Amino acid sequence: MKLITSLFVLIGLAGLFSYVTSLSPYGESEASGRIALIVRDEAGETVINETYTFTEEDTLFDVLERHHTVNWEARSGAITGRVILGIDETNTDFESDFLAILITGRIVNRHGEIIEVEEHFSSVGVDLMPLLDGNTIIFEQRQVGAFKAGD
Repeated sequence: MKLITSLFVLIGLAGLFSYVTSLSPYGESEASGRIALIVRDEAGETVINETYTFTEEDTLFDVLERHHTVNWEARSGAITGRVILGIDETNTDFESDFLAILITGRIVNRHGEIIEVEEHFSSVGVDLMPLLDGNTIIFEQRQVGAFKAGD
């Protein structure tokens, strides 16, 4: 009986993991292209609005670091990977405020379909986000716990 219960729990956890990871806009970056990068400070003012090229080997972090001073920290746990604490003059402490990553353009949904989104809250970070030609990536400084409708 314990074996059957353990088996059901294991299958359930595997299914849950598969579902949760499929909600993220994972996928492959396009071979090359251009992305727009916008950074909004705590007042909501746009402080960076530039367009950059990328190649298939680039991550969003690579593009950021190539053109800006990036303050980041490695994290593990609920949030794993590089966490962007600041870009140029816009800085956060990741305790009271953070840089939300929003996407306008195309993402791959959990069914593998490419859909158009407008300022969609990213569920992946700068190392995993696929770069798609024509997309706009927005880093918006927000207070912890302050989410806007539609996030």
